[in-house]
Amino acid sequence: MPPILGLDNDYSFIEEIHNRTWNSPNPPNYSEKVSIIIPVYNRKEILGKTLAGILHQTYPLELIEVIIADDGSSDNPENLIGKFESFFKIKYVSQEDLGFRAAAVRNLGVSQASHENLIFLDCY
Repeated sequence: MPPILGLDNDYSFIEEIHNRTWNSPNPPNYSEKVSIIIPVYNRKEILGKTLAGILHQTYPLELIEVIIADDGSSDNPENLIGKFESFFKIKYVSQEDLGFRAAAVRNLGVSQASHENLIFLDCY
């Protein structure tokens, strides 16, 4: 059995795979549009870092739609939209804070998705 990759926080193998993929004669040709749904509750700072992380992905930003699904936050995560709307399409939906309703807010985000391919990133 081969050893487990990435032991002891050594993730250099990811860079090797990335370089091999992108430097190959046939690099990936992405064409599928995706909706990224991010449920959030009072995690504006973490949400900002999550959105910034999306900017550094290799997937083409013009194929990405981000939906912030807010479970009644009081820290105004919608204020982040202005910082990211010039990079990718971004939507904000919210529901009233009636306690922990992650599944409901996730489903609210899904209802606003424009694309069939869904990616869920938790920011809870």
